[in-house]
Amino acid sequence: MIIRASVAELHDNRDRFELGWASLIQHVDFAESDIVVLPELPASSWSGHIQNPTNADRENIVADHDRLIAGLGSFGNAIVIGTRARLQDGVCQNVAFAWTKETGAVDLHAKAILPEEAGFLEQSWFHKGELDDKPVIVRGLKIGILICSELMATDLARRMGDAGAQIIVVPRATKRHARWEVGVRMAAISSGAFVLSSNRVGLGVDGKTEFGGRSMIVDPDGTILSETGEGKPFATASLDMDYSATARTTFPRYLNYGD
Repeated sequence: MIIRASVAELHDNRDRFELGWASLIQHVDFAESDIVVLPELPASSWSGHIQNPTNADRENIVADHDRLIAGLGSFGNAIVIGTRARLQDGVCQNVAFAWTKETGAVDLHAKAILPEEAGFLEQSWFHKGELDDKPVIVRGLKIGILICSELMATDLARRMGDAGAQIIVVPRATKRHARWEVGVRMAAISSGAFVLSSNRVGLGVDGKTEFGGRSMIVDPDGTILSETGEGKPFATASLDMDYSATARTTFPRYLNYGD
C-alpha cells in the first residue's frame, strides 16, 4: 500500500501562522495527502518562556487548541496528527491526538518527558504522562507517536517497530540543532518505520527562543525523502508500507536485544 504523507514547518508568529495554516490546507489538498503531521502545540505562540503560568494562561492555550481542532475538517480526508493542551480535573497536559473526519480528534498519550530550562519550562506548565511505546491503529495504519523530547528516549522507537509500527510521527517545537536530524533518522533505522516530524519555525514571542523548522520525512533506512527549508514550508512524499514490513526483518531490526 502506498500512502502520501506531509509535514510542515509553521511559524510561531500568529499572523504568519495563519497565512501558513491556510497554505498548508491547500497543499494537503493539492498533494492528496493521506496523513499530515503538525508541529507540537501549534495553535498558540510558544509559552515555554513563562516561568509561573496561571490557570488563566493554561485555559487560554486549551481554548486555542479546541478552536484549532474544531476546524480540522478543512483537511478533508487526511489523517491529522499533532498535540494539544488539555485541561481535565485541574490537570493540564500536552496530549497527542489523531484526527479523522470519521472520529474527530482522539486523544492518545500525554507527553511524558518534559524539559525544564530557559524557553522550555514545560514542567511548570504540564503534568507528565506515561511513556507509551504501543502504536495506535488509524484507518488500518499502525502509527507510533513520540512527542518532541520523547524522541531522545532512543529505545522507544525500536519498541514501536517491534510492535509493528509502520509510521512514527514526531511533533516538535525545537531549536535548530543537529541532534534532531540524528534523532529522527535513528528512530527510523532502529524501528524500520517511516518517521514524519514537523517543527515550529521563527522567533518566539520572548524574543530569544528561535525555532529551527526543518521538518522531515525519513524512510526506514534513515534516508531523508523530503524536508522543509527556506522557501519550502511543506514537504510531501509517497511511502510504501510494504517497504516498512520488509525493513523490520533486516539489520539492525532483526537483532535480539535481550528484552
